[in-house]
Amino acid sequence: MDITISKSAVMLPIPFSMDDVSKLTLWFQQGGSEDHARGLKEILLDLMPELSDSEFHHKPCVTTYTRSGYPFIDELDSGLYTACAGCGLSAKSSNELGRIASRKILENHSGYGKIQSQENF
Repeated sequence: MDITISKSAVMLPIPFSMDDVSKLTLWFQQGGSEDHARGLKEILLDLMPELSDSEFHHKPCVTTYTRSGYPFIDELDSGLYTACAGCGLSAKSSNELGRIASRKILENHSGYGKIQSQENF
């Protein structure tokens, strides 16, 4: 199978830093990038043209990173937990990250102790 992906479909991430919270908020509120959505659809249809009559929707998302390259799963405050910073790899491991996060919550509340050390992050 010979696949050609046009240059217009190749996209780079939109860089936002935490210093740009207002721009990031506006970007989320406006629904993300139509250009990126169009480019991703073009790539998908190059790979699977049989989807050309399908309905497409897009939603904005962000990728967060930690210095260590590992996701951060921890209790922030009593009863308030977070599982974030997938470092661009969390889609493939989301089931396992969810399992680790839920196990951490259950163990913290059942006396089994913490799974991960914050020193890893």
